[in-house]
Amino acid sequence: MKKENETCENCEKVKSGNTLTHCHKGKRKDVAFIFSCPGAKECCLKRPVAGETGKNLDELIKKLDGGIINEIEKCSKNKDKICRYDFRLTNSWKDVEFLEKTGRSEATEEEVLNNKNLKRLLFDLRGVKEDCLIFCFGKKAKFAIKELSKKESFKGGGYKIIYLPHLGLQSINQIEVEGENSNKRKEKRISKIVKCAKHQIDCNCYKEECDLKKLHPCSHITPEGV
Repeated sequence: MKKENETCENCEKVKSGNTLTHCHKGKRKDVAFIFSCPGAKECCLKRPVAGETGKNLDELIKKLDGGIINEIEKCSKNKDKICRYDFRLTNSWKDVEFLEKTGRSEATEEEVLNNKNLKRLLFDLRGVKEDCLIFCFGKKAKFAIKELSKKESFKGGGYKIIYLPHLGLQSINQIEVEGENSNKRKEKRISKIVKCAKHQIDCNCYKEECDLKKLHPCSHITPEGV
C-alpha cells in the first residue's frame, strides 16, 4: 500500500513534526482543507488526505492554481506535481474510521458537533490567516464548521468558507457528467467542483453549496447525496 504513494506522499513536508493522521500544518496559512475523518489509507500511511481522495485534492488544487490559489510551491520530491501538504489539512473528526476497523466510514453528526471535538478542530486551524480560504468537503465538515462559526473564538466573519462535495470516489461518482472514459469523467467531475468553488468565491457566497447540476448565481444547494 505504501509503494503506490511513494512520490508526493513521502516528501519531506509530511515527515515534519506537524503531521498527524488527521491533521497536517503546512507552511501556507492562507488556505485550509477540511474533510470528514481519516480512513484506511490515512491509518496505513500515518498522514491525512491520502489515497484517491488525496490524489483528487491534488487535481483540484492544480485546477485552482493561478486563480484562487496562487504561487503554489512544488513538492520537493516531485517537481511536476503540486503538493497538498503545503497547506493546512484537517478533518471534522480526528479518529480513524473504516468498516474493517470500526464498522463505519465516518463519525455521527452528534460526535462531530461535540464541544470537545469542535475545540480540537479550532486548535487544528490555529494560526491560519484571518482571511483564509477554508474548503469544507462533505456534510460532516460542513456541520462542524457551521457550528464552529457560531463561537466567538472562531473569527468566522473574516474567513472565506467554501462548501463542496467530499472528494472520495463514492461521492464524486454521483456527479453527473458525459463521457465514456472513466478518467475523463473523473476529470470533468473535479472540474465541476472547481467551478462550484470559484462560483462561491466570485459571488462572495460563503453560506451554502452550489448546485453541481445547474450552476447559476442563485443556486447554492448541493444535490442530496453529493
